[in-house]
Amino acid sequence: MNVERNYCSSSSSSDEEEDNDMFFLLMFVENKNNYIPKKPQCISMLTSDAFVKEILIGNPRTCYELFRMDRPTFTRFRNYLRTHKFLTNSCWITVEEAVGMFLLIVGHNVRIRVIEDRLQHSTETVDRQIKEILRAICRLGKFIIRPSQSNEVHPRIANNTKFFPYFKKCIGTIDGTYISAWAPTSKLVSYKNRKATITHNIMCACDFDMKFTFVYTGGYYLVDFGYPCTFGFVPPYRTKRYHLRDFRGRDRPEGEGRENSGEPSHTVDLTDQASEAIAVYRD
Repeated sequence: MNVERNYCSSSSSSDEEEDNDMFFLLMFVENKNNYIPKKPQCISMLTSDAFVKEILIGNPRTCYELFRMDRPTFTRFRNYLRTHKFLTNSCWITVEEAVGMFLLIVGHNVRIRVIEDRLQHSTETVDRQIKEILRAICRLGKFIIRPSQSNEVHPRIANNTKFFPYFKKCIGTIDGTYISAWAPTSKLVSYKNRKATITHNIMCACDFDMKFTFVYTGGYYLVDFGYPCTFGFVPPYRTKRYHLRDFRGRDRPEGEGRENSGEPSHTVDLTDQASEAIAVYRD
């Protein structure tokens, strides 16, 4: 009886071991079938640092078309950020790479995943660097976007008899423009323009050197018809005709240029400055 019991117990234990072995074997086969071999993603021979350096030392036109600024401007921009400690080299990326990465995105509306593949960095690295350089540029703004400290009349006004002395206190112009924007779903309606696209309306104040500035105390800005005639703003008179296209038939002035249309063109000549600055910024 004891022999039979021992035999039964040994056979049952061996069956359990076989079942366990079969179970683990099936699990191994299942995991192997579901396993996707991992392949390295950043395999390009042209690294981020090499890519940026190749553009900077290559054809100047390529640098301008990709970074939207020429090589000397890129160098000054990079040196300014580095000198003022707004950006520093990290273990994996240099200031040149960060600046080039940022300019590629804002200059061509390129998505982060495209930059990730082009510069051979992870999505997290690209996203973090873009946020850091955005914060650096915001800190840089207070050193660049500011009015000049000179109280002299601008040469464009002082040397033109159409403008001086009538606009000797004018310090710049203001105009508005729409830029593409992202908005939360709950606020999409507020950001839709008349073409049903999501944009943000901004106002640009610039001086006659096409530099964006702040408002002077005691001075005024020339604005278009969209602004009220209030303290600091001088819009055109609504009852006056300012462009040649406003004159028809007998009322059309003689001559080919706007300078021959008389007084109405003076204000328009100056208010076009803001539009020109916006156009240069967009280009």
